[in-house]
Amino acid sequence: MEKQRFNLAILIPLLAIVLVATLAIVLGITFTQIYHSTGEIGVIIIGMSIVILIPVFAYLAEKKFNSTN
Repeated sequence: MEKQRFNLAILIPLLAIVLVATLAIVLGITFTQIYHSTGEIGVIIIGMSIVILIPVFAYLAEKKFNSTN
């Protein structure tokens, strides 16, 4: 049990770092490609849609999974 806890204490932060780094790289590549193909307006539209849609999806997911019925 103690070895499993130690392994998880190492594994979970490493997985979080890898996930965040992967997301940052993917977003960077995506924004760079959009900038080169459509210019600044494409980056603005994608960025604003991320800013608006992520909280909307989070609200809908919380509303669906946190029902008190």
